[in-house]
Amino acid sequence: MMEMTLAAAIEVVLAAPPSNVVPAADHHQHLFSPALAELLSTPERTFPPLTAKDLIAHLDAAAIERLGWLPGRPSIRIASARSAG
Repeated sequence: MMEMTLAAAIEVVLAAPPSNVVPAADHHQHLFSPALAELLSTPERTFPPLTAKDLIAHLDAAAIERLGWLPGRPSIRIASARSAG
């Protein structure tokens, strides 16, 4: 049986992935607060709110146990977007 030294194990873990590796799919979900959903909605097309709590319920229902998380941009303020229009 081949033994791996600690240095070799660290090298394997820290090795950069090959540059030709491309994700097969990009699955992502946008969340819409009630205020943002209202702002985006028109008489022809409504946007229902979708909160983090809603998303977690959907993930649980689909038995998805792991996901990556990239936080949004909390610096965007709905009130300023409304007043600009």
